[in-house]
Amino acid sequence: MKIKKTLKTIAFSLFLISPVLALAFPGIPHQFYGSVKFADDKAALDGTVVEAKIGDVSIVTVPTKDGSYGYNPDLFYVTDLDSNNTRSGDEIQFFVNGLDTDSSVVFSNGKIQNLDLSLPSVNIGTSDNAVGTVVTDETVVIVPNTPTVINMGSGDLSVSLSPSGTDGTSAVINKIEKLDSGNIAILSGNNLLNAYEIKVTGNNLTISVTMKYNDSTVDENTIKPYIFDGSNWIEITSPAPTIDKVANTLTFTISSAQTPYAIFGKMAEASSTSVSSGNTSSGGGGGIVASNATTATNGTVIGDINGNSKVDKYDFALMMSDWGETEIDLAADLNNDGKVDKYDFSLLMVNWSI
Repeated sequence: MKIKKTLKTIAFSLFLISPVLALAFPGIPHQFYGSVKFADDKAALDGTVVEAKIGDVSIVTVPTKDGSYGYNPDLFYVTDLDSNNTRSGDEIQFFVNGLDTDSSVVFSNGKIQNLDLSLPSVNIGTSDNAVGTVVTDETVVIVPNTPTVINMGSGDLSVSLSPSGTDGTSAVINKIEKLDSGNIAILSGNNLLNAYEIKVTGNNLTISVTMKYNDSTVDENTIKPYIFDGSNWIEITSPAPTIDKVANTLTFTISSAQTPYAIFGKMAEASSTSVSSGNTSSGGGGGIVASNATTATNGTVIGDINGNSKVDKYDFALMMSDWGETEIDLAADLNNDGKVDKYDFSLLMVNWSI
């Protein structure tokens, strides 16, 4: 008798509990998987984020792997709210790193669906652009650990974009265009070595800029990067730029890119122990050397390698024949430092056609 009563009590308790349990279970989800591709049919880099939203509510996000999403272990389930199929008929929209893919699917409980996603106008990875190209209004996707890079003119400029945090992001390359001395102001006392208009908009970005330079007429120790604030050139000092004197590149980091950037350097100076300045007779033909000519201690014009009382193409040819040599008493070693290099070339240019 007691056993029957106990069983009835258990049965009644389960009857009360079972509706509560039923309400606690979610409905059967809608599962998705597929590929993710960008411009030029490039596959998504690992870490690209695929997201599903219903309305403005984010339901699920997963990273891509090997150009695809929704595979084990990162399965892509759009869950239902409860066992009453509350989301049945709702529209699901799909995004990649926050960018709308224009793909939408009606929620269906229990369905397993292949859905390939594509953003054909969006770039990812590395983009190489020919000399003279102007990049405008280009959207890019940026993932952790693999920067998105825009190269200009065979190494003339490289702009590398990385997320400033652990999550991926996207950005718009509003404009990247080469500038020259005809359309920017020149920093007083300096030579313009390279300049670009660089405009990038986006959030959570770290932007690294590498510019190429020609060091034939400047002292490499004076090369620095600058940003133009609308009125003046302001030196970029933090984080500290890095210079590669072998590759002839200068790299600096910026948090945003909304204005022209340039690198300048000062003219290489002659050795103070080997030259002096002043009015000097050229000798021989009796001509007069210009008052700003650089002269050696024996009165000859620095750069007049062949001794014809002027600095011209013949002296240039002689210098090129000795270029890189490190022998003693080379005629083209104008600053007497034991080698023929860019500093000698600078002295040649100072007195050109004298």
